[in-house]
Amino acid sequence: SADLTRDWQGNLALRHDHYSDFGGATTAKLSTRLALDRTLALRGAVSSNFRAPSLAQQGFAFTVTDRGDGGALSQVRTLPVDHPIARYLGAQDLKAETSRNASLGLSWQPSPAWSTTLDAYAIRVKNRITLSQRISRDGLAEELATKFGATGIDGVNFFTNALDTRTRGADLVTQWHGAALGGTLNLGWTASFNRTTVRGGDSVGLEEINTLTDASPRQRHILSANWQRGIWGLQARATRHGSTTRVFDFGDGFVPTQTYAAVWQLDLEAQVQLSRALNLSVGAVNATDRYPTRSIADISYFGNFPYDVLSPIGFNGAYYYARARLSF
Repeated sequence: SADLTRDWQGNLALRHDHYSDFGGATTAKLSTRLALDRTLALRGAVSSNFRAPSLAQQGFAFTVTDRGDGGALSQVRTLPVDHPIARYLGAQDLKAETSRNASLGLSWQPSPAWSTTLDAYAIRVKNRITLSQRISRDGLAEELATKFGATGIDGVNFFTNALDTRTRGADLVTQWHGAALGGTLNLGWTASFNRTTVRGGDSVGLEEINTLTDASPRQRHILSANWQRGIWGLQARATRHGSTTRVFDFGDGFVPTQTYAAVWQLDLEAQVQLSRALNLSVGAVNATDRYPTRSIADISYFGNFPYDVLSPIGFNGAYYYARARLSF
């Protein structure tokens, strides 16, 4: 780290990791900050990154009952890549993910009480690990029973390095603090915008690609307020989760799709510090008891699963709590 001039700072970081089963990787980050005047600064960074496959991605196995071709219930098994059945169906050893990242932003502090930052970024991930498409075909269950003695398997998938992704986005953060109502008030607004696109993915299922791209909100806004006076504290947070689109592939060309509307979530908490050691609080998550858009019949298994499992607001409605914290 060095001050290159009075207004210009630069930072360089190098890191080396060695994994017993994946070898070594060297990553780096170069960042800089240039003060344009007393209140405004320009900043940017470029970096590389590395992530070895997790233990779950290498060794986890489970079986689910799902809808297969023609809508019939079937047993789908997720297998580790070194499982004989997975190898037989084309699985290969997992490689580490690598990424290249770049960001450019402005920070502005017009007064001691108010600050705002805006950063744009781009992230490229190579060899991203995700589930393969479901491998199922006529006679697969009998084929696997004959070759491996495994019965009741109608479909198989496994983790694979089958695609690359690119994410572009921007984050806006603005904060203000000052005196209010006899105490201290902190207000904040955070907004994030992003879009992920996929390259490759021929051997990855349509649902998995959807999970990486459109199943998560491209926009999210968070308005927060935190008030503190003596032993009392109040917090409120309103989050707007943007719209999402879900795609399901049930085989035979049956690909139901639905876009879920944006939804607001309100979280509240009040707390009191009764002593140096004891803090009591009550609160609510999703206090207004909001639910996501109900899924259409083709996606909800004809009403048995009315809400999408990937909804950012969940499907349990409001959650209320009381908490006591004792510090020793």
